[in-house]
Amino acid sequence: MSNKKVLVGAALAGLAVGALSVSASANAEDVKCWGANACGAKSTDKTKAACGVKQEDIDAVKKSEFAKKFSKAKVHECGTHAECGASKGNLNWFHTSKDDCASLGGFLIVDNSVKKLPKVKK
Repeated sequence: MSNKKVLVGAALAGLAVGALSVSASANAEDVKCWGANACGAKSTDKTKAACGVKQEDIDAVKKSEFAKKFSKAKVHECGTHAECGASKGNLNWFHTSKDDCASLGGFLIVDNSVKKLPKVKK
């Protein structure tokens, strides 16, 4: 094999490994953060409600310490049907990192149960 082919092969392998590691690390931090979405002037693209709240999500929350806050939660298909603002007791989620979710007071729903996140130390 020529030196040129070896170098090209090594470069391609390096690029592939780099792309995989960046992709894995970006996806590892991405979670559905529940109960911390904002609305109106206070919302940003990062905290705007996303799609889909199912009955099983509501049932999980009703069995948690957040049951009272989200007692009026409704099933809905998408963000356009969602009511705004977790501060008003409307259950929604958005994608963010676990650390950001924790700092905003959000929680996860895993296997039909609520998982409260530990406070992030700064």
